[in-house]
Amino acid sequence: IENQCYVVAANQGGTHETGRQTWGHSMVIDPWGKVLASLDSGRGTVLAPLDPGLIDELQRTMPVLGHARLL
Repeated sequence: IENQCYVVAANQGGTHETGRQTWGHSMVIDPWGKVLASLDSGRGTVLAPLDPGLIDELQRTMPVLGHARLL
């Protein structure tokens, strides 16, 4: 939420040659943390509409980036 950006999380899923298992669950998340689309497991594509206006609105109403300071 503090970064005010969308997150696209692409994750591996399946059983690998070494026997290691990964669980996938790729997803697209909006700046408020709401999951817009996800794929629980298996091969596939995750698509979700991104609204650039939402980022503009967040930056205008919650200007957290103006509070950043370098140490």
